[in-house]
Amino acid sequence: PVAAQPATDASYEAGMKAYKAGEGLEAIECFKKSGSAKANYMLGIIYESGCGNVGSNAMMARKYFKKAAQQGSAEAKAKL
Repeated sequence: PVAAQPATDASYEAGMKAYKAGEGLEAIECFKKSGSAKANYMLGIIYESGCGNVGSNAMMARKYFKKAAQQGSAEAKAKL
Protein backbone atom coordinates (compact mmCIF):
# COMPACT_ATOMS: atom_id res chain seq x y z
CA PRO A 1 0.00 0.00 0.00
CA VAL A 2 1.10 3.56 -0.75
CA ALA A 3 2.06 5.50 2.37
CA ALA A 4 0.19 8.62 1.24
CA GLN A 5 -3.10 6.74 1.22
CA PRO A 6 -5.51 7.74 4.00
CA ALA A 7 -6.18 5.11 6.62
CA THR A 8 -9.21 3.00 5.79
CA ASP A 9 -12.33 4.31 7.42
CA ALA A 10 -13.65 1.24 9.21
CA SER A 11 -16.87 2.98 10.25
CA TYR A 12 -17.54 4.03 6.65
CA GLU A 13 -16.82 0.51 5.36
CA ALA A 14 -19.13 -1.01 7.98
CA GLY A 15 -21.76 1.55 7.06
CA MET A 16 -21.57 0.63 3.37
CA LYS A 17 -21.87 -3.04 4.23
CA ALA A 18 -24.95 -2.38 6.36
CA TYR A 19 -26.41 -0.08 3.70
CA LYS A 20 -26.01 -2.71 0.98
CA ALA A 21 -27.65 -5.26 3.29
CA GLY A 22 -30.61 -2.91 3.79
CA GLU A 23 -29.77 -2.35 7.47
CA GLY A 24 -30.69 1.33 7.60
CA LEU A 25 -30.31 2.00 11.30
CA GLU A 26 -26.99 0.20 11.53
CA ALA A 27 -25.69 2.04 8.45
CA ILE A 28 -26.71 5.40 9.93
CA GLU A 29 -24.91 4.59 13.19
CA CYS A 30 -21.71 3.65 11.34
CA PHE A 31 -21.78 6.66 9.02
CA LYS A 32 -22.37 9.03 11.95
CA LYS A 33 -19.41 7.45 13.75
CA SER A 34 -17.24 8.05 10.68
CA GLY A 35 -18.24 11.68 10.17
CA SER A 36 -16.34 11.89 6.87
CA ALA A 37 -17.67 13.72 3.81
CA LYS A 38 -18.35 10.34 2.17
CA ALA A 39 -20.22 9.15 5.24
CA ASN A 40 -22.31 12.31 5.46
CA TYR A 41 -23.11 11.97 1.76
CA MET A 42 -24.30 8.40 2.36
CA LEU A 43 -26.45 9.59 5.28
CA GLY A 44 -28.01 12.01 2.82
CA ILE A 45 -28.63 9.15 0.37
CA ILE A 46 -30.24 6.99 3.07
CA TYR A 47 -32.55 9.82 4.14
CA GLU A 48 -33.27 10.75 0.53
CA SER A 49 -34.59 7.37 -0.54
CA GLY A 50 -34.90 5.40 2.69
CA CYS A 51 -33.08 2.19 3.57
CA GLY A 52 -34.52 -0.87 5.26
CA ASN A 53 -36.54 0.27 8.25
CA VAL A 54 -35.47 3.91 7.79
CA GLY A 55 -37.98 5.99 5.85
CA SER A 56 -37.09 8.87 3.59
CA ASN A 57 -36.83 12.29 5.22
CA ALA A 58 -36.11 15.23 2.91
CA MET A 59 -35.11 17.57 5.74
CA MET A 60 -32.55 15.11 7.12
CA ALA A 61 -31.27 14.30 3.62
CA ARG A 62 -30.65 17.99 2.97
CA LYS A 63 -28.93 18.41 6.34
CA TYR A 64 -26.41 15.66 5.57
CA PHE A 65 -25.87 16.66 1.94
CA LYS A 66 -25.14 20.19 3.19
CA LYS A 67 -22.69 18.84 5.77
CA ALA A 68 -20.91 16.68 3.18
CA ALA A 69 -20.81 19.58 0.72
CA GLN A 70 -19.16 21.77 3.36
CA GLN A 71 -16.58 18.99 3.77
CA GLY A 72 -15.88 19.18 0.04
CA SER A 73 -18.08 16.42 -1.41
CA ALA A 74 -18.83 17.24 -5.06
CA GLU A 75 -21.60 14.62 -5.17
CA ALA A 76 -23.31 16.27 -2.22
CA LYS A 77 -23.03 19.71 -3.82
CA ALA A 78 -24.75 18.31 -6.90
CA LYS A 79 -27.64 17.08 -4.71
CA LEU A 80 -28.29 20.50 -3.20
